[in-house]
Amino acid sequence: MWIALLCLQRLDVPAQTRSPKAPGTEDGLIREALADYQADRIDAAIGKLRQAHTTQPDNPYARLYLGLLLYQKAAKSLEAQEMMESVLDRFPTNPDLVLRLTDSYLATNRESKIPSLLERSKTARASNHRLALNIVYALVRYAQVEQARVVLDGCSTVLQAPRESKADAAGKNAAGPVPSRELGEVFFLRGLIAATTGQKEEAMRQFQTADREDFPPRDSPQMKMLAEALFRFEEYALSA
Repeated sequence: MWIALLCLQRLDVPAQTRSPKAPGTEDGLIREALADYQADRIDAAIGKLRQAHTTQPDNPYARLYLGLLLYQKAAKSLEAQEMMESVLDRFPTNPDLVLRLTDSYLATNRESKIPSLLERSKTARASNHRLALNIVYALVRYAQVEQARVVLDGCSTVLQAPRESKADAAGKNAAGPVPSRELGEVFFLRGLIAATTGQKEEAMRQFQTADREDFPPRDSPQMKMLAEALFRFEEYALSA
């Protein structure tokens, strides 16, 4: 697959470790495990989460964090996948869980589970555009272009609506729209999807539209994706 990068950000746990009363950290082992993770001691963190899970097998937070950290250590870990699956109903809007379980299914050739997961994550994506866009990156990375289009279309409708409303209210004499990087990323992803399916003309059109929205930012992972796509299209001057 030609996309070598996926925008999976580091698991965000500081909010859970700052307060002993935060959800899931009533258990001392879980609190210590998350502190270890923050200090880049992932093996120690996993060990403590295993202990927490052994002593409290029904604790959803122990299973959640253990699944996420096992995935981070090995994206193809079936143990991680099973742990994440076991708490999806408990944490259906957790963006770390939804994104990493999506990637886990794709990495282990379990694409048949993706439609169900996308259906269950509709609420999470509707309230978190960053999650929706990152899921599209994951789907495109594994050439799941039809599913990627479905997720992206839902996201683009929401992102374009405010601009269209402002344009209607301003009338014909209004200045051009202010560039929106978030909307530009939608066009960029459309370009990646077109590039994945070999549609050069459509890909170039979408990339140019994204550029007018100031996307992708210089030195970003997406800029590297763009350069790789242009190189494959033999647009060597543009890819430099």
